[in-house]
Amino acid sequence: MVFGTRNPFGYGTIVTGENFVDRDEETERLLKTIRLGESAIVRAPNGIGKSSLLAELARGNAKEFIFVPIDLTGVTNEGALLDVLTRESMRAAYGNVERFPPEAWELLMNPKLRRAVVEGVKLGHMKKFGTRSIAITGPKGLTREEAPRAAERRIEIRMCPQCGRPLKWVEKYSRHYCYSCKKYAPIRRTVKLPFGTSGGSLQDEMRCPRCRGSLKFVHMYSEYYCEKCRRYPSLEARRTFVEKPTMADFVEGLDLPEKIANQRATRVVVMFDEFQEIYTIENPLILETMRERFDMHGNVSYIFAGSSAPILQSIFVEKNAPFANFSEWIELGPIPDAVLERHLMDEFRAAKGKLTKDCAEVIVGVCRGYPEYAQKIAHELYHLSASPNLKQTEEAVSAVVRHRSPVYTVLWESIRSPLHRKYLLAAAHEPRSPHGEDFVRRHGLKSRSHVQRIEKQLEAKGVINEAEIVDPMFVLWLRSTSQP
Repeated sequence: MVFGTRNPFGYGTIVTGENFVDRDEETERLLKTIRLGESAIVRAPNGIGKSSLLAELARGNAKEFIFVPIDLTGVTNEGALLDVLTRESMRAAYGNVERFPPEAWELLMNPKLRRAVVEGVKLGHMKKFGTRSIAITGPKGLTREEAPRAAERRIEIRMCPQCGRPLKWVEKYSRHYCYSCKKYAPIRRTVKLPFGTSGGSLQDEMRCPRCRGSLKFVHMYSEYYCEKCRRYPSLEARRTFVEKPTMADFVEGLDLPEKIANQRATRVVVMFDEFQEIYTIENPLILETMRERFDMHGNVSYIFAGSSAPILQSIFVEKNAPFANFSEWIELGPIPDAVLERHLMDEFRAAKGKLTKDCAEVIVGVCRGYPEYAQKIAHELYHLSASPNLKQTEEAVSAVVRHRSPVYTVLWESIRSPLHRKYLLAAAHEPRSPHGEDFVRRHGLKSRSHVQRIEKQLEAKGVINEAEIVDPMFVLWLRSTSQP
């Protein structure tokens, strides 16, 4: 590697701008779909670049539309879906939560939606909102679990008791101010004790429910604090009870992008990444409700991106599917070898190095058009040398396979059937080989009908597609851990 030169190849992150390769045709199709007021499905295996495609689409057309990126990875219930949809919609439209204009807060009259935009703001921890970072600090004794609720009060969670509009916290005077009524709001001096506590006098309400000691009112957070227990009793009570959003709350969250589009007088594009994760939400009404609301949104386009073909087909294609005839299907394939080779060689040249065509062909040959793996191998290779040879190229490929080994070990151990394992080893050592009777006999796979069932089951898991192992690095890992 050239001393003092930054490695030009990154991986594990979304790629946009000059590092974004190819995809002109797919970008134009998506842009045309949006301009027609329609929606689209982008299906591609993991690592092929669908997330980067969405990010590049948003980057290049941010002046024309409001793009709302929503990653459904890890979203397992309707509450989490409501939160991420609300938070990302408001952030895309209005930027930093601390800079929200009054009209933005008018869209968040529902307390669950208001809470969503500040969830994740931690006292003493940094949180990205738009392009800036904000840090919020709190009084001594505020724990990490209590932080989000206190942060809500410091930002714009309180509403004016006179007009119902959001209040603004004025740091200088440690008071909440209503710009609509043109006056400071009264200081709230009540405390909610843990749920189940009832009765008692006002004096009881001013005492800690744990130690019965006196509580001190902290004006900045409008909360009572026990110096002995070092706790905020009302915050502790709230975090022990998380109310599940009702279907009315969920509908209000789904309609938020349409309200934003009307308020901002522009089209909003909601981009769901890993949309197949919607099936982890155990509510049979979720998809039906989403389709019902989306059909009513005239100023919002939706892009559904995912990797699981069987699940996406069950949502969008099959008979009686909840989103049947709703979106155009776009299949994202590998990047052409010549385009990827030229990109790798150009990047080495720009970094004052040199990648020969032979080395570029080795990289492209093993990654089979997957830009993520091409970037990983090139990253490892550039660390070895800015002008590598074929031996170093092979070392870089082996290094990437080793780095992925823990992932593939878990995948292999999850496949318990000996027949399934035999099939994968056979497919790894004989790629693109016809799976006829000779193939079955050579690898002891019982019969052709058994092979067809295996292929169907592995395809449902996303391991293979059209009788080929999807992940090219998994193929190399299987070869390295077994004999042909």
